[in-house]
Amino acid sequence: MARIQSQDLQKILGLNDDQTAMISRTIYAKQKSYLDITTSTKLDEKEADQLLAKIDMNFKSKMLQILNEEQFQAYGDYLSKLKTNPKDE
Repeated sequence: MARIQSQDLQKILGLNDDQTAMISRTIYAKQKSYLDITTSTKLDEKEADQLLAKIDMNFKSKMLQILNEEQFQAYGDYLSKLKTNPKDE
């Protein structure tokens, strides 16, 4: 899933190969962390929510390091489109 999404982003955002590889790893790490937290039986809901918020913050920070300002704005537009048209994902 992360690889497919990063390939889509490469086309949409005009990413170079290095950016695409870093984006793919970053998306995969976020998805893996989300899965680990949401399937954990050791965390209560509050702890899980705090960890998910931290993951989101770290993900955004990493994306800001990888993408330039214009690409990051286009990425935000891409996410908005996915939220309104989940079938396109």
